[in-house]
Amino acid sequence: AAKCSVLAEGRIEEPKVVVDPFGTESYGVAILTGKAVGADAVVSSICVYDKKAKTAEIGGELTADQGTITVPKP
Repeated sequence: AAKCSVLAEGRIEEPKVVVDPFGTESYGVAILTGKAVGADAVVSSICVYDKKAKTAEIGGELTADQGTITVPKP
């Protein structure tokens, strides 16, 4: 959570970090959510932590409408 929060600086104001308590065998996974810096939009980013290298990377900012999945009706 700490490494991901640092990566969110300048992108997300006071991010709320939700860490997957299990992740994968090799990676920890977290979702950061908060107000985008310089905008009114609420955004989320995915953060991946490499357990072996002890490094983290963060993805781009996603808005709520980008996370909507439309399932076609049969």
